[in-house]
Amino acid sequence: MQLCMHKIYRLLFVIFLFIGKIHAQDTDAPKSPWELSAAFGGTQSANTGTAAETFYWGPSARVAYELAEPLRARLGVKHTQNKFIYDGLGALAKQSQTGFSPGLNWEITEKFSIDAEYTFRIGENDYLEHAGIVGLEWNPLGWLRLSTDFGYNRQSYRFPTTDEKVSMRSWNASIETAFVISKQFEIPLLLAIVSSRYSTNNTSYIARTATPGLTWRTADRRWSLSGGGILGSDSSKYSILGAEARIRFRVSDHIALRLSGSLSHYSYTATKANRNLRAVTDADAISPVGNSETFDVTNIGFEVSYTY
Repeated sequence: MQLCMHKIYRLLFVIFLFIGKIHAQDTDAPKSPWELSAAFGGTQSANTGTAAETFYWGPSARVAYELAEPLRARLGVKHTQNKFIYDGLGALAKQSQTGFSPGLNWEITEKFSIDAEYTFRIGENDYLEHAGIVGLEWNPLGWLRLSTDFGYNRQSYRFPTTDEKVSMRSWNASIETAFVISKQFEIPLLLAIVSSRYSTNNTSYIARTATPGLTWRTADRRWSLSGGGILGSDSSKYSILGAEARIRFRVSDHIALRLSGSLSHYSYTATKANRNLRAVTDADAISPVGNSETFDVTNIGFEVSYTY
């Protein structure tokens, strides 16, 4: 695994040198079709239901190339240390993983665009993941923006604490309506659904959430603040209540700093009498996130990025 890590860091370094040469060309020359962004970030994540916490972190890089004026291709590489994985029964473990994500963005018209991305990810414990997502964005009116996406994910790995082979398939879909009050204010409403099925429990877990929010930017776009509330429920009879916030600060034309935080509170809503005093994990659909009567999932993260 250490040898693999060195190869990944060498790949990121080669990408930086290659795009750096492009960036160092004569500034009077036409704008380059190449673009590079590199970042380093980390997130402190905790789950009180399993008394588990981790700080996952790692570098990432993305190269984009404008094939034609409305068509742009990209390739992202991201390595993460200490990321949570799940056994499907409420237990968590940590591992490192690396993903490669080619993507394509097509601005069909000024008001309509489509974006597609595929991710291939490998890691410790024989981890293997294939994922894809397609998104559409439509701006029918100056004060209204509509977007939707659909994603599919397939994972397989050995759960490290039990050495049990785990496979998971999931899909997710969302639709967002954003009311554009001005160039500085937006009011988004996000509706999302996620469904997953683990080989260890043979049940389909579904979570549905609504996230109304508010976004504010300064006139020069140096500062951007957004936040929202999270309301939802899942097929394991939990209610979900939470909040999230993000801050972005452009230090310069090339450097940006991002801070983010979220809190989700899960509370079991069925009465014990109806469950014959059984454990929460005996519900019709087992939650892979946790199986306590109530628990919280928190995330606090940062990212520093540089874009050519």
